[in-house]
Amino acid sequence: MKKILFPLLAIAIICVILLGTYFYLDYQKENSSETYVGNSRAECSTIEFFCVQGYERFDDDHGCGCKPTNIFLNTTEKHFCTSEQRQAEVCTEIYSPVCGYVQVECIRAPCNPVPETFSNECFACGNERVQYFTKGEC
Repeated sequence: MKKILFPLLAIAIICVILLGTYFYLDYQKENSSETYVGNSRAECSTIEFFCVQGYERFDDDHGCGCKPTNIFLNTTEKHFCTSEQRQAEVCTEIYSPVCGYVQVECIRAPCNPVPETFSNECFACGNERVQYFTKGEC
């Protein structure tokens, strides 16, 4: 009985240590200002993503994502989506609202774009009808 109990106790202790480490690292990722998009270097090498303005890409041992920068922009300036922004496969869930100006189907001219709030510029540029956006909610 003692011969079986000691190995089982050792395995249980190792499992607790591994799970504790996993949950600690996960907690660290959630409570930092960094937002992870990929959870490993291998995954990050296969995905293409775009960080919203005010954030920049980072890569570390836990994956990749976006972290804040110290760039402050004029909130009324028009920003036009780049081809890189239009082709992003994944958008981060960082709430940094923008007002996208969406071109509508025109029945009678003039047809001005309709303002619509998007959670960030990545989601705005993901909409092919957005002509440009400004910082902040509409």
